[in-house]
Order: sequence, then structure tokens, then C-alpha cells
Amino acid sequence: MRYVFCALALVGAVVITSPALAQVYGWDGGGANSSWSTDANWRDDTEPPATGTHDVNIKASNLVVGSPQQVANWDYSVTGSCGTIEVVSNGTYAMTWQKSGSGTFSVSSTATFTGADSTHKTTLDADAALSLPGVKVESYVVLDVASSVTVDAHGVLALDALAGYTECEKIGSGSFTPDTIDIDVCDASGDHSKLIVTAWTLNTVAVDPSTTLHGSTSVDIEATLRVAGGTCDPGDLIMFGGNSTSREAVLEFASGTLTSPDTVSMYGFSRIDADDSFTVAGDFTVGVAGGDTFATDVTVDIASNEVITAARVVIGDDNYACTLRLTTGALQTN
Repeated sequence: MRYVFCALALVGAVVITSPALAQVYGWDGGGANSSWSTDANWRDDTEPPATGTHDVNIKASNLVVGSPQQVANWDYSVTGSCGTIEVVSNGTYAMTWQKSGSGTFSVSSTATFTGADSTHKTTLDADAALSLPGVKVESYVVLDVASSVTVDAHGVLALDALAGYTECEKIGSGSFTPDTIDIDVCDASGDHSKLIVTAWTLNTVAVDPSTTLHGSTSVDIEATLRVAGGTCDPGDLIMFGGNSTSREAVLEFASGTLTSPDTVSMYGFSRIDADDSFTVAGDFTVGVAGGDTFATDVTVDIASNEVITAARVVIGDDNYACTLRLTTGALQTN
């Protein structure tokens, strides 16, 4: 009989690990009320832990058949947290994430809100304080912040029209305080992004806030910031318009207070439509180097007898044609 001996020498050990996936908790709305603490409202009838880095999904597609709870209400008086939260409506159910409990709740990564259409909007209903590192909005979304409540969105509020028209409306007299607002459009889309400010104290605690509007260069879509009540402080307002009048970056100032932007910079085809006066603390710049690689054509339409006042008005570009059209009202320096 012949024997074959094999020797295996372990010179070193190699350990291969993969990052742990966060636990995901999905809302199915099967409970008798809208309470976060009702086990039956969650898949597998297991509510998320109060604190942690787990992910939370509040999606219409996960709802049980029948008459599900469309409002997921964090109603605790204790401190809470999660890693990410995603709230998504569909053509049947309009979903709401409500924060009514007095306990502090914070999200460590991202908060995403996606509506379905103008009838089935997704809502953030903040009746008590929230801490969000950044907020992404798609389609139709409502941010409802109650009086004397602050949602500390210490990051970027991003309106992204990747899925088509995106409209975000802030209602309620409470404060929503992102460091930066980015209103963007997708050139492959046929629609645009619009942030509607109806009652808002914006950037009240931000150190270096800015608001950027990106127009389109290939389809007829616009990026719009509409101030229609309350107080809006856009910080540095940067308007990157597209390459035609139907592809503009637009500031609509209908009512309320537009607290002195630090600066206003307008490139490409951009437009300001204001029914009231406002002051720019620094420069009002049109088409100076740093904009897009095509001509700048800016229209400023301010109501008669109203004035935009800036520290300086700077116009011109070394490389591309630059036009400033003042239809009514006045643009002046102080």
C-alpha cells in the first residue's frame, strides 16, 4: 500500500472581512394607530431600536393591504437616532414622517423624501426638534415645521429633478436651517426644480450658507427659488442659468422678507422677478469669469418704485457676451 503525505504550512493568517450591513426596518402601517412604538406598524412586527445606526424605510410600496397607517409618528420622549431614513409615496398613498415626541431625534447619514405627484406628496411633519445632516428631495415634498420648532439640517438641502419635476414647499412658521441649498435640474428631464418658501427662517445658524440654482443647457427646464412669505436668508445666492430664456435660473420674490443676501452672482440666462425691494450686503455680479461657457443674459424685473441695492454692481466677462436687462424698478449701489 502506498501512502501519500501532504504537509500544509500556515505561514500567516489572512482574514477577509466585509463591512457590516445596517439593519433595515420597514414601516408597513399594519397597526391600529400611527405610533412608532406600535410593533404591528413594522415588518415582522418589530419596531426599530430607539437609538442606533440602523436604516428606516417608510415607503408606500411596503404598506399592508387594506387601510394602512400612512403617518409614521415618532412619539417618544426619549432620545432617538438612526443611520438613514427614506420616506416615499406612490400613486395610491401619500406618506408622512411625523416627529411629535419631545425627545431629540437625529439622523446620522441622510434623509430622503420622495413624493409621487401633486396629490400624493411626501411630508415631513416636524412638531418637535429634529437633527438632519442633509436632506434630499425628489418630486413633490412638503416640509411642515411647527411654530417655535427648529429642524437643524446641518448640511445640504438638495432638490434633484432626476425623476422629473421636483417641488419642495416649506410651510409652518418654524425654522429649517440647512447650511446650503442646491436647486438642481437634470438635463435628461423635461421638467424643473422649484423650492417654494412660504414661511421660513432660513440659514439662521449657518456659518457660511449658500444657495445655488442650476439651470439646464439642453432642455427647456428651470431652477426656481420662490419666496412667498416668511423670512428667507439665502446667504450667497449663486444662479447658474442655462443657455436660453426657457432654461433659466430664477429668483421669484413675491412677498415676505428676503434678508440681505451676502452676494448675488448670475451667470448664463438668469432672471430675478421681485415685487419688493431688497438689499445685497456685498457684490451683485453679472457674468464675471467663473460662470458657464456661454453668454450671460440676465433680466432683472423689479416692481416700479422698488430697488435692489448692493455694495457694488460688477458686470462683464472677458470671454463671453454679457447682457443685463433692467425692465422696471432700479438697481443701485450704496
